[in-house]
This record gives sequence, C-alpha cells and structure tokens, in this order.
Amino acid sequence: MIRAGNKFERIKKKIGNMHPNNILINDDGQIKIIATCSIPGEIDNFELMTENHEGLAFLGMIKY
Repeated sequence: MIRAGNKFERIKKKIGNMHPNNILINDDGQIKIIATCSIPGEIDNFELMTENHEGLAFLGMIKY
C-alpha cells in the first residue's frame, strides 16, 4: 500500500477510495489495490465529498 501511495504521490494524484474492500490478494499471494486508475472516471474521496456533500465516502474507522 505504501509503494502504491508513493507512486501516486509522485504523479501528484490521489490513490482513491482506500478501504479494506479495495485491497485484494490473488492466488499467488500478491496484493492488488483497486485505485482510481483501475476504474476509468473514478473519483477519489476528496473529490466525492467536495462535489456532493451528501455522497457516501469511506473516510476511516473510528475505534473507541
């Protein structure tokens, strides 16, 4: 996840909606991340919340 984040940071883009459902492990044990470049036209959480204040976005988990 850190390497993927670094690659997106270098090109000055956001990685996208990072939550557990977007992190996959294939049969070879490799980790795959569904990012904004995985789905053309997909917007990240920041854009989602600024464009539509009622939009649903995963912004993290609260632990008590």
